[in-house]
Amino acid sequence: MKTLRTITALALLLFSFSSCDKLQDLAEFPLDFSLDETFSVEDADAEFTTSTTINALDDGNISSNVDKIKAYEIEKVAITISNLVADNSSSSLSNLKLSIGGNEYSIDGLPSLAIMETQGEIELIIDTSGLEAIRALIAAGTDVIVIASATVNDGPASFDLTLSISGKITVGP
Repeated sequence: MKTLRTITALALLLFSFSSCDKLQDLAEFPLDFSLDETFSVEDADAEFTTSTTINALDDGNISSNVDKIKAYEIEKVAITISNLVADNSSSSLSNLKLSIGGNEYSIDGLPSLAIMETQGEIELIIDTSGLEAIRALIAAGTDVIVIASATVNDGPASFDLTLSISGKITVGP
């Protein structure tokens, strides 16, 4: 019984020395999010352009906590090629450009579409200011228009190009 009183007294003492800010920080926690949009490219034999719209509310963690989100962090922007149908195994993309909310990112040095499909996710190198621009667009909670354009070499080729934007949100009271 004496041990229980001692433990209770120590716990009360610890809480009395904690500030309200520290208690609030303990109530904040990170959650992962992922926004994935797929562009279907059909029988491309030269340049193509396709677009889609991303909305942060499409992610369950964001939509269920929208009023409690304190911060957004973009950790990764990546592309994946899937469902490839091509007559030529050397079919490839050149001049791949992604425009995310009006900010353009060029992706060079990509392998053939067949190799890209087997590699799976390919992380894009985007500088800090680019990641910040994407974070701001997602945090605004509005629709973000994404445009993909490229040239298919040694086509025709049909495939799905998936753009994935992932990161963390900080949720709190």
